[in-house]
Amino acid sequence: MRNADATQPVDGRVAIVVHADRVRVLVVGGGKVAERKALAFAGQGAAVRVVAPRGEAGLREAAAAGLLDLILRAYQGGDIGDAELVIAATDDRATNARVAADARAAHRLCNVVDKPDEGSFSSIAQRTNGPLLIAVGANGVPAAATRILATVTDRFDGRYDDALGALRSLRERLLARGAASEWERASSALIGDDFTARVEDGRVAREAAAWP
Repeated sequence: MRNADATQPVDGRVAIVVHADRVRVLVVGGGKVAERKALAFAGQGAAVRVVAPRGEAGLREAAAAGLLDLILRAYQGGDIGDAELVIAATDDRATNARVAADARAAHRLCNVVDKPDEGSFSSIAQRTNGPLLIAVGANGVPAAATRILATVTDRFDGRYDDALGALRSLRERLLARGAASEWERASSALIGDDFTARVEDGRVAREAAAWP
C-alpha cells in the first residue's frame, strides 16, 4: 500500500456519498439541528428514528405522516439498535458524549454536532442540480462552506444537468449492448480537458445524444 505523500498534511478526512435510501439512521435530540438532519435523511428515503424527550413541530409532523419514527423519551444505550448512522444532536454535552461512545462500541458511524472530532463523520454543505451533487467542506466552518458552495453552484447550472443526463444515457445504452470498449472511446472523446467549456456551450449534450 502506498503511503500518503509526506509533504502533504493528513487530516483524516475523506468525503463519501451515502445512498440514504439504503441506510438506517438514529438521531438523538429533538431541537432544530436534530430536526434539520432527521428531515434531510428522511426526505431522501432513509429509515429514520428520532429519540428525544421533546420534538420540534417538524419532527412531530413528519412522524404523523409516517416519514420517520419519533420516540419521546430520554436516550438509552440500546437505542443504537440496527442504526448504521448515528447523529448525536442534543443540547446536552454528556448525552452527546454517551451516544458517541455507544456508537463507537457498536462500530457505527456517528456525527456529534457539538463536538465533531468526537464522531466519525460530519455533514458538509451540499446542493443537488439534477444528477450533479456538489458538496463543500471547510474544516469545521460551515458558514464559509455555504458561501463557497453558493459561488460554485452559480456556475454549474442546468447545462450540466443536460450533459450528465445525456452521458449517463449513452453509457447505459452502450453497456447494455455489451459495447464497453465503445463507451471508453466515447468517454475519452466527450470528457476531455475542455469538458466544462463544451458542456457550457451545449456540445457535450448534443454529441452524447447523437453518438451512434
